[in-house]
Amino acid sequence: MSYWLTTFEVTDSNFVDYIQNPDKRFQTIWPDAEYWNKYGDAFRKARDSGKLIVRSKVVDGDHFKFTQVWENKSARDEYDSDIPPATYLESFPYEYTMNAREVDSAELDTIWSDIKNAEQKVLQVVRSDFRESGMVIGDPLKSESTYTVP
Repeated sequence: MSYWLTTFEVTDSNFVDYIQNPDKRFQTIWPDAEYWNKYGDAFRKARDSGKLIVRSKVVDGDHFKFTQVWENKSARDEYDSDIPPATYLESFPYEYTMNAREVDSAELDTIWSDIKNAEQKVLQVVRSDFRESGMVIGDPLKSESTYTVP
């Protein structure tokens, strides 16, 4: 089985406290309400349909990594078609890398293990078939409640 993986990475000392500091969140840095409303609608649609399998944010020292695992590329393409282009990245004040690629089950197992074992992480979305007992799902700095898997 294969999946579609997207990542966004930044290495900068400004991201050391990204997980705990709401002032570092992208919605705070670029407060374009129309974009974020459409982004939120597209996110909830992808999450609720199960097409978005994992959405995580991990900080390791000054390295920030945002990862999304999708059922397939067409699921990600559908999500992208629901939101306007992210023009704010044109003025993003940090160097970043974005990648998107297909991964097989074995590679995903390794990526997922690294995410789960990270000390500083937010598991914003974890589809039910990827959940494990004790896992905390949700972003406490957003308006969503967190959930601990029994």
